[in-house]
Amino acid sequence: MKGPIKKILEDLIASEKCLQSADHLLYVSYPALEDTRLLLRSLESIYQGAIGTMSALLKLEHIYYGTRLSTKSKENLETFFTVCASRYALTEKDCTLLKKIFYFSKQHKLSPFEFPRKGKIVILDETGDAFEVTPALLASFLEVSKKLLLNTNKSVSLRKV
Repeated sequence: MKGPIKKILEDLIASEKCLQSADHLLYVSYPALEDTRLLLRSLESIYQGAIGTMSALLKLEHIYYGTRLSTKSKENLETFFTVCASRYALTEKDCTLLKKIFYFSKQHKLSPFEFPRKGKIVILDETGDAFEVTPALLASFLEVSKKLLLNTNKSVSLRKV
């Protein structure tokens, strides 16, 4: 197996581990412990899994279809949504959920204040706007991230990499 392809496969394996971790946190650990901090950890794992999968997918697209990649992550993200998403059976709703994953993760990283409230986490941004992270929201994030990973893995196996 050649260098770039091997790295892509390693990235996909790492992404799968992140999503498995998020799944375990969301469906096993959180219900048992009822610690809302596990919701934030799950969000972080979902984000890492989604980013890793999208990065590997963009690299595959570059190798096989000549899709142009940039050194700027924002441009690559836009390339993913405009060029690649439809090739991997992602609907508009799926793309919206993926964008929300990035938005919520960014808000979590930049937030000056977060607090638990009745089985959810409330994240405040600099302007005081509140964003709620609930188990149901994370379940939808996890579902779309797994769908992306599954479709990417199918594409890789069809190419017999």
